[in-house]
Amino acid sequence: MADLVDDIRKQIDARLAELRPLVQEAANLAAALSALAGADGQSSGTASRRRTRKRPTIPRARGARPRGQSEEQIIEYVRAHPGSTAGDVATALGRKRNSVSTQLTELAKAGALAKADRGYVAP
Repeated sequence: MADLVDDIRKQIDARLAELRPLVQEAANLAAALSALAGADGQSSGTASRRRTRKRPTIPRARGARPRGQSEEQIIEYVRAHPGSTAGDVATALGRKRNSVSTQLTELAKAGALAKADRGYVAP
């Protein structure tokens, strides 16, 4: 029985060794795609992770949005920009990041969006 477990462990270790370079390649390709999106004038998502510069003040409209409008705008943005994070969506829609993060989580639980390795995607 111990030999069988050792064989399985060796097989798993070998397969992990095969997959690690592919995972790194996928991360590199995602970074390159993100950089290319930034070169086209689209949001690359890097500005939301920087903490060195002051965040711009986002003007707020007075009054509440109609019920459901906010979620629809978030879903539309994520469909157009797969892999968007809460910071990306908040910046694009002029909303607070914490509120958008909460809405993204709720939309993912409801099945309207899906959590990706980085950010969210429309299923």
